[in-house]
Amino acid sequence: MTPRSFRILDKAQMVRACQLLMAMPVERPLLLEVADYSEPKTRAQEKLLHSCFTGAHNDIEVEGQRFSAEAWKELYVRQFIGTDDIVLPSGEVIKRRKSTTKLTVAEYNNLIDRVMQALAEDHGYLPQEVA
Repeated sequence: MTPRSFRILDKAQMVRACQLLMAMPVERPLLLEVADYSEPKTRAQEKLLHSCFTGAHNDIEVEGQRFSAEAWKELYVRQFIGTDDIVLPSGEVIKRRKSTTKLTVAEYNNLIDRVMQALAEDHGYLPQEVA
């Protein structure tokens, strides 16, 4: 069975979802999860954060060296969201930054705010879109 998700905004939608569930054949046990809905991050948020990292790459030197936008992203996502341990087939365990893919609008806004604050405090840098 293909997993299905329903965003329920009012009682009428809840009734329709329940009717759909009642009409489904139960051939084996099913799992039903109910959780608060949060909007996923937006493309505009992604563009804003990327512009911060690109700007940092273009405008900030640390001890005479420039770093790629990806290096800035790695630094700040590790710092503010964290890392996951990944076990390689060789047995080596490495730390990889957590993905921003599943962040909600609120979580992504928090990341953007923290990155901008860190760039301003640590490097005196304010992205041009914000200045």
